[in-house]
Amino acid sequence: GLDALGSFSGTRSRAVVLALNTVQLNTAVLAFAQIKTTPQKSPYLTVPAPAAPKTSFPIIAAPKAAPPTESTDTSASGNWVTWNYVAMHNPEIMAQALADIQTNKQPRTAVAGLASEAELNDMLKTNWSAEVSRLNALASATQAGVTPRGLPGGLSLTDKVTAVTPQNSSVTAILKSLPVPLPTKNLGSVWAGQRATAVVFITAPADGYVEGRFNLNATNRHFRIVNAIAYTGELIRGQALAVSLTIPGGQYQDAVPDPANPPALISKAGFVAILAKKGQRIGFTVAFEPVALGMTPVGDNEATLQLSGATSSEVNILSSAPAPTWTRTALIRARFEGINFGVLGAIDDTAIMLFSDGTPCDRVTMVPVPASMTFFNAEQQARNVSVTGESLASGLVVQPFNVTLGPGERKQVNIPLQRTGCLPLGSEQFGTIKYSYAGVVRRADFSVTIYPRDYHWANPSGKVGSCEYSWDIFIGFDGTTSFAYTLDNRNLISEMQLDLTFYVLGTKIGQGVLSDGQNTVHTKRNGYTSHSSFVRDNFVRLLSASAQAGLRCHTPGF
Repeated sequence: GLDALGSFSGTRSRAVVLALNTVQLNTAVLAFAQIKTTPQKSPYLTVPAPAAPKTSFPIIAAPKAAPPTESTDTSASGNWVTWNYVAMHNPEIMAQALADIQTNKQPRTAVAGLASEAELNDMLKTNWSAEVSRLNALASATQAGVTPRGLPGGLSLTDKVTAVTPQNSSVTAILKSLPVPLPTKNLGSVWAGQRATAVVFITAPADGYVEGRFNLNATNRHFRIVNAIAYTGELIRGQALAVSLTIPGGQYQDAVPDPANPPALISKAGFVAILAKKGQRIGFTVAFEPVALGMTPVGDNEATLQLSGATSSEVNILSSAPAPTWTRTALIRARFEGINFGVLGAIDDTAIMLFSDGTPCDRVTMVPVPASMTFFNAEQQARNVSVTGESLASGLVVQPFNVTLGPGERKQVNIPLQRTGCLPLGSEQFGTIKYSYAGVVRRADFSVTIYPRDYHWANPSGKVGSCEYSWDIFIGFDGTTSFAYTLDNRNLISEMQLDLTFYVLGTKIGQGVLSDGQNTVHTKRNGYTSHSSFVRDNFVRLLSASAQAGLRCHTPGF
């Protein structure tokens, strides 16, 4: 009888196997070429396996028995398979499909799901028409033949055909080319103690082991291969891909010699090998699992996943040359945000300044106080945060409220903070906001101070030389600044001029000029109003500062 296809025991048929003739092959290829995508959730194009005709048409069904690690369900999906299934079990049909693409008989979309765009580009470098001819020649040579154990490529010999030279497929030359870069996987932002994962898929270019590896630098930063999964190419109930084999990854702390570069070491978390058949779909699950105070730097991190294998399972014991290999690479990126503090809340302005609006003292009437708070949820699950006021000064009230935060969400909310009209001017009043979620309690402190809307500096009298003067400065919280000044000339002979320059906190904020005749008995007055950005931006500081005036009394023109 036959071993179940997909096994790797190497056992082949002891009976007569009838291969496809030209008519059968063309019929099968035509059937595949006319297949349309079926409506299902799988991202792969699925094709129905052609039904075997009454003659011995060797489109072999899926194995009925599965090894213990296999989770294949063929009871409801035996009629639907992917292109990977065809590539594994009927390479001659796959070769014809690729040849038709190269000769523009079919679009590239005809084999959608077989491999990534980068891998498909690499595959199409092969002369698939020549490959079809080679497979047809092998099929003719194996008619009514018996396959001895150990012959490569499924070559069958008969008693009459005694000298057939094994030929390497033209695909082999392509597999020796430069590494094929696969699409970059970006795992996004990750906090300490969290895990972000992605799956890197490839189509095995040859029979044998497929190895996935991260170097030691990558695993030190906690990039890891979680597992490698091989798929049968069948669909379970027309949707999910059936799994034939799963190989789990190792642990970070376990290091072994790197098979590709001994005696260099590699972490078991960065090395997984899985047995695959040519054309089989293989998925490598990779993860980024940073830890606090570890070797993972905060910020952007990246590592290269290298997937490789031998281009042939044949071993030449007479040659010391290393076996040729194929290579695929995928760049894995992630951002480490640091220690996960869960939900954090911060009051946007912890020192809240208000200006008196003239509200008379009233311990019953409540006046809203503009205040806001920003929450950030660094966790991967939604949180409902309860917020209340705590240790509030007399005259301050916070109404309780709740905030709902999704995973990774940042949200700004208004705090329902109120005050009475009796808070003393210029006195800082303190309070605390308490917020809690899932048994975690945290606090944020703030203060509220009410300042007057206007302020006044005055010098009611002074004398410099024969000039007697006074001046006043009025400032508002919006920067409005008014100056008023007077002059009495006590000189018995000459007219006198008084120059004034006003300073606060060492900054000039205004100036004035006033003249008066000799020994006048009346008082000269002048003044003006301006808008000062310095006064506006430093109003609270000016409330505790003093103003000075630079004075000069002189005869006009001197």
